[in-house]
Amino acid sequence: MSTGPAAEERAAASSTPRWLAPAVLLLGLVVRVPLILAWPAVFGGDSVVRLARSNELFLGYWLPLPQALVMLCRGLHPDPLWTRLAFALIGSLAAAALARAVGAASGPVAGASRAPPAGRSARTAVAAIRRPPPRRARRSARTRCSRRR
Repeated sequence: MSTGPAAEERAAASSTPRWLAPAVLLLGLVVRVPLILAWPAVFGGDSVVRLARSNELFLGYWLPLPQALVMLCRGLHPDPLWTRLAFALIGSLAAAALARAVGAASGPVAGASRAPPAGRSARTAVAAIRRPPPRRARRSARTRCSRRR
């Protein structure tokens, strides 16, 4: 059995539920797609300029990667609905990737069950988790001052 930081990272990643990232992706799409279908018109500023100039990659000070996605979607189908759906998918994927990264970085999810260490029963492992750390006895100010003299 391997030990060290890499083993701890694998254990933390395995303790994160596998359904979390797909659930976040699905939730993002469930929220965004009905809004796009309900209001298909494109409003204001950045999005209108990007769609109107979908044949240009560099627009002012804006980053070119979103414009490349606009160019690709408009090249496949000129309807802005498909471009908006592509951006909804990218936004949902970003949220799912962030949920996966936070789950891997933060360790076990609160309340997730974990296997007891070798040689311990589940009951003693749970008791060890629930038991607060021992408190150090505090000395009074008088005791601390008298030792300094």
